[in-house]
This record gives sequence, structure tokens and C-alpha cells, in this order.
Amino acid sequence: MFRKNQKHLQQKFFNPESNMNSTLRGFLKKHWSAYFYENIFLNIDEEVFAPLYSNNMSRPNVPVNILFSLEILKEMHNLTDLQLYENYLLNYAYQRAFGIQDINEYTFCIRTLYNFRATVAKYEYENNVDFFETVFKDHRDIIIKEMGIHTDLQRCDSTQIRANIKRMSRFTLFHKTLSNLLIEIKKYEPNCISKELHSLIELMKMVNTIV
Repeated sequence: MFRKNQKHLQQKFFNPESNMNSTLRGFLKKHWSAYFYENIFLNIDEEVFAPLYSNNMSRPNVPVNILFSLEILKEMHNLTDLQLYENYLLNYAYQRAFGIQDINEYTFCIRTLYNFRATVAKYEYENNVDFFETVFKDHRDIIIKEMGIHTDLQRCDSTQIRANIKRMSRFTLFHKTLSNLLIEIKKYEPNCISKELHSLIELMKMVNTIV
């Protein structure tokens, strides 16, 4: 069952920073985690991901804004999944970037990360909807407006803000390319893709979440 994460908007009377001295609190105000929370985390539209979840009464989802933010920090800091997961559980800077005041309320197993990616990829393949790109475009527009970037002018050596394709593994790149090809083929010839090819794509998705 889908539920938005709004606990972070209510400050607890006792939180990790309540016992910190003025020097530490002053340092944290200028820390990257403060900027991330205020300018990225708070602007993630969780409703975009609502179609991934059942409408029936069931256990609430792990907060989408946390899962999505973890994907961003993984690329920012060039981490493995295990390193990312350990930082989430043990590094206060990461928890602060997500507005978490008590990590005990937000613990989940590392498999949740894999399942989230697989579910997003499956929905994209079946419905041709890229949730990551949708949220990225929203943030791109916010950053462009905040920094006063003129989009009508572009330098020849400009670098794309979106995920660098070079960071993909060869297997991930092959899977993504083949999946996109099938999506394009289905637009024009929906019945020409064999069941065997469909099965191969599904198998590659499963393997890709483990690699």
C-alpha cells in the first residue's frame, strides 16, 4: 500500500542534534546533507511512484523519497550497494539528508533496494513510463531556475546532468539497450516479439538486480 513519507516534517523534541554544541550545529547547517534535504529530498514527488503499489490495505511501503535519494547518493559518492546501505544505517549525514531523526523507524533490508529498482524497471518496460526521468526533470528545472542557467545557450563542452552511461556495467548497459529496443519495436509491431525474447529480458532483469 502506498503512503507518503511525512514524518520528517515533524521535529522530535529529542533528536541527535539536540545534544550537540553550537559548533557542531553550525557545521551541520553548512553541510551537504542540509542542502540535499532542503533542495532535493523535499522536492521529490512521491506520488509519481504510486502506480507501483497496490491499492489494497496492506503493509505501507518503504518511503519512496528515501529509496530514490539513496540512488542519487550512490552515484554522487560512487558507492557499491553494500557501502550505500551501511552509510544509510550508520552515517548520520545520510540520515540527516533524508530528515531521519530516529533510524529505528526507517530500517529495511538491502533487498528492498534491489526490489525497488526491479519494480521500476518492470513498470517502465511494460508501460513505457520512466519514473526516474520524471523526477529528474522536475529537479532539473528547479536547479536551472535556482542557478539562473540560460537554457537557450549551450557550450560545446557541456556535460549532461543525468546519469553517466559510462558508469553502467557492461551487463547493465546491454540489458538497458535491449530493453529500449524492444520498447521501440512494440510501438510499431507489438506482435512480432517472441515469448523466448520476453523470457530472456525478464531473466536479465533478475540477474541485473544482483550484479
